Amino acid sequence: NLDRLAHPEKHCAAFSLLETQVLWRKGPDCQQEEIPHLDPEQFHPLSSTVAQYQDKLYAIRKTEFGENRLDVITLDNPN
Repeated sequence: NLDRLAHPEKHCAAFSLLETQVLWRKGPDCQQEEIPHLDPEQFHPLSSTVAQYQDKLYAIRKTEFGENRLDVITLDNPN
């Protein structure tokens, strides 16, 4: 697909699950970075910018400078 080659930023997933690692889209041109110490089988994308892993949410947001930032939010224990 030529559009995919001309505009890769439109087609890169925010989160990529590989066999042994989880990556998040840090920057343009599909620049990705590993989120360490996660089991991909327990990592669940909820939307295009939010995923859950055990008791944590991982949210990608844009900074005021237009860069992507990964925020990690620990969920309250319901007990």
